[in-house]
Amino acid sequence: MKYIYITTENIDRQPILTSQVIPLLKGLERKGVPTFLVTSGDSNYSDTRRKSFIKSNNFQLLKAFFFFLKNNSDSTSVIHVRSYWAMIPVLFLKLFKRFKVIWDPRGLLPQEYIMRFGKLKGGGAFIVFSILEFFAVVFTDLIILVSDNFKTYFISKYSILNEDKLHVIRTFSAASSRVSIGRPVGLSFVYSGSIEAWQCIDQLKVFFDNIQRLESCTLTILTKDVEKALNFFTGYSTVTVKSLHPDELTEEISKYSFAIIFREYDVINHVAAPVKVADYIKARTPIITNGNVGDYSDALLGFGVGFSWSDNIDLPEFVNKLNDYKFNDIAFVKFEEEYLSFDRAVNSYYNLILGCLPEGKL
Repeated sequence: MKYIYITTENIDRQPILTSQVIPLLKGLERKGVPTFLVTSGDSNYSDTRRKSFIKSNNFQLLKAFFFFLKNNSDSTSVIHVRSYWAMIPVLFLKLFKRFKVIWDPRGLLPQEYIMRFGKLKGGGAFIVFSILEFFAVVFTDLIILVSDNFKTYFISKYSILNEDKLHVIRTFSAASSRVSIGRPVGLSFVYSGSIEAWQCIDQLKVFFDNIQRLESCTLTILTKDVEKALNFFTGYSTVTVKSLHPDELTEEISKYSFAIIFREYDVINHVAAPVKVADYIKARTPIITNGNVGDYSDALLGFGVGFSWSDNIDLPEFVNKLNDYKFNDIAFVKFEEEYLSFDRAVNSYYNLILGCLPEGKL
């Protein structure tokens, strides 16, 4: 058999492929699954386990995907599709070929177009990808979702959906966890991510301004958008901006008292499972959220590894809670085991792949 994992994401620019997809494929290979990864990239590249195509535009990329899959479809048993875009050539070929399709959407692309471009500019894309989503739900063999909320959303939206094809496999972390030796002294906050509106960067600034009025503290921003972050926090002597390699993030995040992730209250974030949570937990750094991080929202509080922030919170009481926080490594270990286990994710994917094969074995 051949198992192809395909996504329109750029392997040279998007760290999610390095931190999530490649470790997963290596884990599957160790269990005997012959994997092949197809992506976009900064250059055309091909070897025995991977192929990437230059993305001059979406049409050219999907055309390249189509002919590659067409030429390899007879020897392929399972195609695992990570993105909405890549479903277009896969669903078309499925009309004529016998491979099984696993869809792994990771989020709600139609709604993301509305969020980023507004109803006027994003409305057309919303309609197109909503239609594509419907066909993917109907004609794929298995659908893997990142959260229970995502599963509930799909069940409520599509009454024709066979619930047996829905499987929840949470965002995992393959990185090594930090071994906690001690905790930072004082209030130091860290944020890792882009400086975009959807990351609630404005709310982050409001949060930090409020804490600073009561207590001496610092904020470190870990981002590739260094210039944008420096401009956003102009005049803040207590804010530091750094750009790091992904391999350096865990150690750096572990140096701070608390990590921050804020999100808007909408369906996109309700069904999401942000990888940022995994990064923070691996660093053994308690997380401050505004409660809009999907399944994690209640779990972080329940396991004692997070705090909830809102604009109308009792600020002095909140600061006292932060100062009184007692680090508990066991709580982080239990959260990891329940929500971020890499081995559990690999085993789940492996079993689903086997279930797609005629005799249930490689």
